Amino acid sequence: MRSARVHRTIRPRLLQEQITDLVSLAHAFLVISAGLLALISSSQSCARSLMSISILYFVWDSVALLWRKNQYSSGLVLSFILHHVICLYVLIPAVVFNKDVMTLLLAMVLAELPNPLRLLPIVFPSSTRFFLSWWGSDLRKRTGGPQFWVMFIATRFICTILYAKVILPRALLFSTKSGSTALLIFSILAFLSVSLCPGVLHQQATSSPSLPF
Repeated sequence: MRSARVHRTIRPRLLQEQITDLVSLAHAFLVISAGLLALISSSQSCARSLMSISILYFVWDSVALLWRKNQYSSGLVLSFILHHVICLYVLIPAVVFNKDVMTLLLAMVLAELPNPLRLLPIVFPSSTRFFLSWWGSDLRKRTGGPQFWVMFIATRFICTILYAKVILPRALLFSTKSGSTALLIFSILAFLSVSLCPGVLHQQATSSPSLPF
């Protein structure tokens, strides 16, 4: 009976969560595929267009979160909004002034690389049994399995090198330097929250469309 009550509590949120997850997955694939093409071809205009789409995505995701804020803990809502605001703070000046675009696009591609590993089993659970077998429990797959976290750590390590070697010494916009610093700290805190308090994050993840990093 207890499990049935939990099931009835979570069930009405599934459609909204799946729509949000599907949009997040589409955004991740778009940034990775189109971003790599823009980087290879050194297309500044393509990079700016892709970053403009990401700006719209972060605005949409923030509105969607606020619309359903009663479903989430206040801490999770705050972390989402903070992350999205920082991303907008970094991206909007870069697109408007056409500066630091290619460097930020590389960072965006690296940041999005782990997300399909976490989102695919959530959006398409029936066609991703291979991924589900790695995740274990349903609660654990919401926060990512071991392959997600390996990719997450690897890409953030590369982003740290990019930050130290390129962004800090060469970025032209203050928003690029300060925002990248904030996002790097945010990623570290996100990883520590999973490592030190996995139970809390898993509990929050049952009603969250994605994790804010």
